[in-house]
Amino acid sequence: MDVLSRAEQINNLIVGWRSSKTEGIASDIIRYLAVNPYFTIKRIVENLGVAFTTAQRAVMKLKDLGIVSQISEGKRDRVYCATDILKILEGSLIPNTYLSDYDI
Repeated sequence: MDVLSRAEQINNLIVGWRSSKTEGIASDIIRYLAVNPYFTIKRIVENLGVAFTTAQRAVMKLKDLGIVSQISEGKRDRVYCATDILKILEGSLIPNTYLSDYDI
């Protein structure tokens, strides 16, 4: 899979996520995922300039939708990842696997 194909897949995934049941800060976080699929709530607070609880609620919504998952242990400084983007970057997602394969 070439770079252009991967970029197109990521773009399609982001567009699909943003058009599904997300708005406000959750939508802003999705846009941020295109730059870096790994993040902490603290990093979202710093980059988007929102309150911690606002960022936390938005991340929990994205987690409930299956867009991100927690990949670290513990209760503090949890690391989250958009694993579908990571799969595309690693080349393990089947080409043309877009929004239709996600129940979001």
